[in-house]
Order: sequence, then structure tokens, then C-alpha cells
Amino acid sequence: MGSFLTNVQVHTGGANRESIREAVVEALGKLVLEDGYRACSAGEAPDREIVIASAGRAPWISIYDQASEDQGGSHVELARSLSKSLTTCAISVLVHDSDVLEMKLFQDGRALDEHCNWPGYFEGRDREPQGDERAWKPVLRSGARPADLKKAWRAGAGRAEETLQEVASALAMNEELVAVGFNYLDDVKLPRKGKTRLAFCLRERPAHERKRVSQKSIGPPRLAPGMPGIPPPEEQVFGAAPFEPFIIPVLVHNQGGTGIGLEVTIAGPALEKGLVVVARVEVFAGRHQGDRVPNLSRAGSKRPVRAAFESIPLMAGSRDPLAINVQVHCASRPGAKEPLHLHISVSPLGAVERGCVQKFLVGKPR
Repeated sequence: MGSFLTNVQVHTGGANRESIREAVVEALGKLVLEDGYRACSAGEAPDREIVIASAGRAPWISIYDQASEDQGGSHVELARSLSKSLTTCAISVLVHDSDVLEMKLFQDGRALDEHCNWPGYFEGRDREPQGDERAWKPVLRSGARPADLKKAWRAGAGRAEETLQEVASALAMNEELVAVGFNYLDDVKLPRKGKTRLAFCLRERPAHERKRVSQKSIGPPRLAPGMPGIPPPEEQVFGAAPFEPFIIPVLVHNQGGTGIGLEVTIAGPALEKGLVVVARVEVFAGRHQGDRVPNLSRAGSKRPVRAAFESIPLMAGSRDPLAINVQVHCASRPGAKEPLHLHISVSPLGAVERGCVQKFLVGKPR
């Protein structure tokens, strides 16, 4: 079961942690206002929330931005901006499907280095982990050496969370706070002291919420596989262990106009031959935190599975080219001698022809 998370870690630089935390809150307010938001009024439902937390004696302030959980890269810009405005070091953290760990180090707005445990993941290639451990010396814990960080990086491809824990130890980070993103905050107990939640509303409501919006100028929504500018990875095998739950991540993005509503259809030989049971589907779309359709199929059912999400916003690709993260929760069953394909179609609601189909292998390889 893979995890998808982002966060930003701001180093206190030896200064009083509470004063740095207050400075982070103030800086975030200014940055988000510049990004087209305003502070929510009492009773308003927020479009974007940011949680700031710290714990123990760790010299880091943790930031969880709802807007970055689509893994479109906004957490990287946030880390760079905060390091510049606070004249300190900041690190952007990304975990993709528990396989890929990407950490980028900034100081005073300048990029110092980047570590990725699996640089060739999105191209379907194996490449050596990247990163220059010497560049991270300003943020190493007292008594640690660059060699300690290099040793932590050796876990390599496919072990993102294990590597992150080792890196957190070398950098004196709180190992629990660095290993969680906004979408997983309900699963951890954040310290009450030193925690702040900021709520923002868009200054201008998106097109799909406004009446009398013409679609003729931008056309209907049209979904394409992968993240903007990044193709999906090469075919992977899921569900090698019978009866064990697993998640198939399906990333798509909108190349067309604004719309609302999404549907996911699951079919293919793996379902037809009873090799897989689909438990539920979850969707995270841009700043829309997530919708869930549970109890989709029963053991032995071989019919295609359809999940409809009527309230998912599809922002125009030219204005908001963010990835839509569809997570299909399954369990495999014994029976097939080799992996079989599962076809997952993601499309605008009621418009399958403007969607895309991605194929995944399910079952134990020979």
C-alpha cells in the first residue's frame, strides 16, 4: 500500500523555535495572499488549509499544505520562498507511492542540493540515487557527518519511507512529523502546543462554481495519463500476494476546459477471471482533498466496476494543470498462473470518450 505525501521543513537555525514558528505563520500568510487567496471569514469553508507544527527539541518547523498534495511541485516553491523570506534553510519533501523519495534543500532562496532515491522512476529506468551529502552539512544534527547522510541514502530505490526515517535521524528531524502529509494528518496525533492551522479562500471563485459560464471558448475537459509534462511509469505488477490489500495509483491531468464530475471504470482480464476484488476508489484532485466510493465489488464478481464522483472539480488545463490522483484499493485472489491486466479508465462524468485508459498487471509474476 503506497503513500503519497508532501511537506516542507524549515530549519530554526539555532534561533528560538517559537519565534521562528511565528515568522513562518506570518510569511505563509503573505505568500498565500500573493497566490490569489484571502483569509477566510468566520463560517466560510476554506479552499486551502495549511498546518504548521513542531514537536520536542527538533530544530525544524513542519508545514503541511493542502494545495501541494497533488504532487504538482508547489511544495518545492514554498520551501524556496520560505527559505528566502526567513533567511534560513528549508527542505521540500515528497514521497510518491512509497517508492520515490525526493528532498530538495534551499538556503536563503538558493537551491543547494537535491536527493532522489530513484531518479529514473518516472522514465521507467534504474539510475543511481542522486545527491551531494556535503551540501547538507548546515542542517546535519550535532555530531553527525556528511558520511552519515550518505549512508542513510543507501537504502535506494523503492524504499522511500525507510530512507526518510534514516535521513530524519541524520538531520535531527522529528521522524513522525516529517513522514506525514496534509492528507494523512488525521492519522497522526500532532502536538497541541506549537500547532497552527491557517484557512484561506480563493479571491475569485473557480469557473465551475460560477453561473452562466460559457465552455465554448475553452472546450470541454479532456483527461490525459500521467502528470503534466511527465508520462506515467512503465507497466508495474501489483497484488503479488493473494488476499493482501494493495493500492493502484492512477495519475491523470486535464488538458481541456473546466468541468465538474469524474468517473472511474475498472475492467479487464484480471477482473473478468476473478483475480482481483476492488474494495474502493479514492480521488484527490488539486485542492480538493478527496472523495471516496466504498464497497464496489464482492468476491467472485467479474463485472466491470464503476465509481462516480459528482463533485470533483476539473480545472481548465491551461490555468491549473494539476494531476488528479486516483487510488484504486484492491485485493488479489489466487487462480491465475501469470499476471493479468486490469484496465482503469478515468474520464469526465458522462464523457468516457474524453478520458484515458491505463493498464496495470495484477498477480504473482512467474
